[in-house]
Amino acid sequence: MSYLRADSNFKKLAYGYDNGFLLTAYYYASEKLQPEVLCFFPIDAGTVNRSNKGCGEYPGFAGSGPCHLQGVDTAAQFWTHYSAHASSRHSYQCGFDVTDARDALAGPAFAAGVGAMSLMGAESFATQNELIMAAWGNGLGQSLPLEAFFYIKGSGGLATARRNQQDLEATDGIRIPIISVKLPQASGQAASFDFSDADQSTGDPNEDPNEGELGPAGF
Repeated sequence: MSYLRADSNFKKLAYGYDNGFLLTAYYYASEKLQPEVLCFFPIDAGTVNRSNKGCGEYPGFAGSGPCHLQGVDTAAQFWTHYSAHASSRHSYQCGFDVTDARDALAGPAFAAGVGAMSLMGAESFATQNELIMAAWGNGLGQSLPLEAFFYIKGSGGLATARRNQQDLEATDGIRIPIISVKLPQASGQAASFDFSDADQSTGDPNEDPNEGELGPAGF
């Protein structure tokens, strides 16, 4: 997943994805399943290659394990740690452990990660962050705190978003909206989120059931 906020902006999704889903903030979804957030990286960290479900060390890059184990607890300390390497900095970076087990330390760790994005400036804006969540089981569409499907405005992702909307409704009896997202393309701009009746699927049985597939991106 990626985390988007006014002070944690980025201009593209991982791998150039053009659609996905949004989760409601857990504070507003107390009755729903709340998959645990495990760790946060201020910039893409190649987590597919890391140990411990993507939150551990990047093989061959010393000091790339959880930040607090490297003595990194603040945004400034992260920037010092990150800047100590002239190349492969994404792999050398540490990740902020925000698991529930850290209790009162989890919130400050996440805040430090968001703060680190600001210190990274244009580099952070050009590449999305990574937020690793614990996997949930199959068949939990009714339990997940799903807020909306989205597509990147001006992309071809709308067809997939419509298919996902239809699939969730047919499978779990839940209909959530499709919204378009326009990510900022210049520093100082803000992301925008728009709803349009025209973007919603019709549920027409004559629509091609193979049009689109479940979007892998989320934030």
